[in-house]
Amino acid sequence: MSLNTKVIMKHETTIAVIKTIEKDIIRVCIKPDVEIVAAHLDENASIYKEILGNEKGLFLVVFEEGGTSDQETRDKYGDKSRSKFKKAEALVAKSLAHKIESKFYKSYYKPEHPVELFSNEADAKEWLLTFK
Repeated sequence: MSLNTKVIMKHETTIAVIKTIEKDIIRVCIKPDVEIVAAHLDENASIYKEILGNEKGLFLVVFEEGGTSDQETRDKYGDKSRSKFKKAEALVAKSLAHKIESKFYKSYYKPEHPVELFSNEADAKEWLLTFK
C-alpha cells in the first residue's frame, strides 16, 4: 500500500503546522521546543473546525523533540469534548518524554475516540486509514 502524502491544505499556528494530506488525514506537527498552553489548543481547534466543519477527522499528531505543557493544558487536551471532532487519533512520539505522556493521555483520560501510539508516521497512517 502506498502511503505517499500530498498536501491539500496547510495552516500554521503558534505551536503547530497543520496540514490536510491526501486520504483525508489531518497531520498536526507540534513544533520543536514549544511551551504549549491551553489557549494554543483553542487556536488549533479553530483550524480543525475550519477544515472539518461539523465532520470528524482522522488525526496524525507528530511530536517533535522537546517542548512542555502544564497540567491545565494536559487536562484540556484530555477533555472529552475534544473527541467531538476526532474519528481516530494516531500519536507519533519521537522522545521518551512524549511517549510517556502519550501513554498517560490514553490510559488516564480515556478518550472517546480510538487512540494509538506509534514510533513512525507510516505505521500511524496505515492504522488511521482503517477508519475511512
